[in-house]
Amino acid sequence: MQFKKLLVFIAVLFSAVACIEMDNTLGNGLVPESEQLYMSHSEIDLPLRINISDSLQTLSATHGIFGAFNTQEYGMSNFATVGDISLSVEGLDLGKDHQVKSVYLVIPVDEKFALTDADLHMPQEINVYRTYKHLDSITCYNNSFTANDYSTTPLNKTPVTFFGGDSVKFYLDHSIAYELLNYTKEQADSMELYNETHKGVIIKCSNPDKFTYGGRLNIATLENAILYIKSNFQPTWEDGLGRKDTLIGMYFTNTYALNIAEHESKGQVDLSNEQLNIPIEGIAGLKPYVDCVTLKETLDTWYDKVKRDGYNLTIGSATFYLPVDIPADYNMDNYPANIFPAIREHNEEFNLTKYTFTDDVWITNNPNGELNRSLEHYHGDISYYIRDLFMASKDELVADPYLNAWFMPLTQSEDSYGNITYDVDMMAYHKGYIKGNLSTGAKPRVKIMYVLSKAMDN
Repeated sequence: MQFKKLLVFIAVLFSAVACIEMDNTLGNGLVPESEQLYMSHSEIDLPLRINISDSLQTLSATHGIFGAFNTQEYGMSNFATVGDISLSVEGLDLGKDHQVKSVYLVIPVDEKFALTDADLHMPQEINVYRTYKHLDSITCYNNSFTANDYSTTPLNKTPVTFFGGDSVKFYLDHSIAYELLNYTKEQADSMELYNETHKGVIIKCSNPDKFTYGGRLNIATLENAILYIKSNFQPTWEDGLGRKDTLIGMYFTNTYALNIAEHESKGQVDLSNEQLNIPIEGIAGLKPYVDCVTLKETLDTWYDKVKRDGYNLTIGSATFYLPVDIPADYNMDNYPANIFPAIREHNEEFNLTKYTFTDDVWITNNPNGELNRSLEHYHGDISYYIRDLFMASKDELVADPYLNAWFMPLTQSEDSYGNITYDVDMMAYHKGYIKGNLSTGAKPRVKIMYVLSKAMDN
């Protein structure tokens, strides 16, 4: 009986609840229309093209990179490192009348990068060449070191076949030693003057056979590389001394080291048409590219569509999404961990051009173009970049397309003081793709969060 009474009570309760009416208009009119905000979001296509990242600044204070790749997708890519050779310390007196017995260069290889494990130990032919040009700041920042700036005759007596070990050793022609040991006291007392008058070398890998696919990057800390000179000489620091044998160590200058990249894929640049797939090639190769004028036109069209008369539109945030189609045999090295838009900045005073990531890279909690493997896309906040495009006029961008952007592999580092820097990753080669605007599925896009508010009368 008690149970039946309970059931009756529950039925009555639910009947009472069902009869409750909700007044959804409650509170309407309490907030003036002029203070009402309407939040919404839109997605627009991101008009990507394929472009080469030329003028890529490859200056490094420490790392030298040499190697080569040949891929079916992009063809041949070659990487070489250039450095000036210098005295170990200023004021060094090495005597006179040197009779060189041997010269050899030892380069420790700290890291290696390959697209397959098998390529980590593939044979590569490495040569050393004499340079004709001093690496000053202008040369380095503008990547103005060309094939005319070094000899085509190797300094090493025989080609060196390198299998990816911990170091590589070159026995060099004695002429480079005599050049380095020929200096005045003024040059010895000033490392800067010595470096201006004495050049260095370029370490360059031969291209693999065009039918052989694969390759490897060899990464060396140049400050640990030593050029050894065995010599018999006449001491000059004290009278009456007889000739002596010595082993001299000379070093790459710590001031500048320049890495040079040559990409056969440059011939695949296509800025005119939309693409099914867009490559993310490593180093200075092919990249997803945004023409700022085209994106400006896309944004203006969207603005005119969503803007209401009598309302202000404020951009809250803008996030890019670059979809990728990760195959079943996915190789993590084919895709960089992060890619982010970078623009080219030009310093008029010094005539220097370099790539730098947009200011969005400093946004708190920004994923900075991180690859989400489960959702298969790169994503990142580019709110500042989109606002800059809105602020710029089309005529201004046509005259000076300073907001053209390349999606570059990004690397992050932190010093002992906790200071974070973001740089273009120049230590890895990739051959992945993102889906382009002709994809039948997900396409490159920008999600814009915005607010509409009633315009205030002045």
